[in-house]
Amino acid sequence: PQFEPLQTDLLMGAAYTNNQKDIRKYKQELGVTDTDIKKAVQRKRTLGSVVLIYQNGQAPRKAPSPNWHEVPVYIKSRNRHRAANLIVADQEKTTTVLYDVEGAAITNLEQKYASIVAKRIAGVTAREVIGNQVGKSSDSPALGTLVKVAMAAASQADTRGWYSLPQNLQLARVYLKPGRYDVKIQIRNQD
Repeated sequence: PQFEPLQTDLLMGAAYTNNQKDIRKYKQELGVTDTDIKKAVQRKRTLGSVVLIYQNGQAPRKAPSPNWHEVPVYIKSRNRHRAANLIVADQEKTTTVLYDVEGAAITNLEQKYASIVAKRIAGVTAREVIGNQVGKSSDSPALGTLVKVAMAAASQADTRGWYSLPQNLQLARVYLKPGRYDVKIQIRNQD
């Protein structure tokens, strides 16, 4: 509800369905008035809109941490663009971030970091125990060491990721009277 470009839709939907619970919620959370709701409904009845959904950049890349190769980290992708302008009938709107994929991915990994490290520590402990047992049962400490080294070499960070996702999703909307219009989109570079 706090995403400004969608507030008109939320207000209009709540008013159209006469959903008093949502209307009260938006009045309280967003400071919406009855006049705001009437304007939203009127706008939806008399105007159309052109919506631009802009997939900006590339999601961060997951790689082994330089500090411990068995733990993943995200590496941010360099993005030379920051937004897009939607230009229609003398109106120009710059896209606003709807969802920060990069930020969500990094936060999600940070939240899981303690459990990832705990699993990796358990794996190191298991490798030591297994290697020691192999060395002891075979009367060959060298074989036990070889097992430990082989198991350590096989253990890697989970670097799977959703690389087809953008860095963020952005949105711009221009309201217009019904008709035909030329639409122009300009990509805005980083400063």
